[in-house]
Parts: sequence; structure tokens; C-alpha cells
Amino acid sequence: MCSSNLTSEGVAGPVPWATEVWHFAYGKELRRDPDRAALVGYIRSPGVVRVALVSQPTGAIVRDGWLQATSWWTARPLERLLTDPADWPAVAGATTVGSRPSGRCLARRCGSR
Repeated sequence: MCSSNLTSEGVAGPVPWATEVWHFAYGKELRRDPDRAALVGYIRSPGVVRVALVSQPTGAIVRDGWLQATSWWTARPLERLLTDPADWPAVAGATTVGSRPSGRCLARRCGSR
């Protein structure tokens, strides 16, 4: 059985050429430990956990929301916290890139193809 480690030991380090790196943070304190956030959300809250996509080095929140931590039909809180926001980086990236002029648009403005 193959297992992926998505806890603090499996988090990628800084990328020297990147101006920013995004990571997910979980819970009230926005820590990187989804296991703890899922457990605390299950025990102490009404079954929801805050999840945020955070930009480093600034710490700016790119996107955040409250996700259901428990599910009566699957009882897999960690799986939900990891899969439900899986498209957030793609949506945020597309929005960011879409707001900047592309080389193709600039070339058309200049009259070249």
C-alpha cells in the first residue's frame, strides 16, 4: 500500500527562484498540520475547520474558507480537508495570470502576430 505524507515532513521547502510559494494552513491558528486541525475541528467545533491558501513570504491569504471537517457518510475528516480545496491553487493562479497582460496580447497591440 502506497501512502503519501502530506504533513509537515512532506511540505516542500522554499524554491530559490520563486517570488512566492503558496501553502495550505488549517485551523484557528492557520498551522500547516491538517491532522491536528481535523481532530480539533471534530472535537471542539461544530464540524468545520478554517482552511487558507497562504502566500509566503508575505503571509497574505490568497483564498480561505470554512470546510466541513466531518462527514456522517464517510467519517474521513482529514481526507475532506485535503481534497475539498484541491482546486484553490489552480483557480487563484488562473485568476492571477488572467489579470496580467500576456505576451500574446502585447504582441497584438503592437500590430505583430
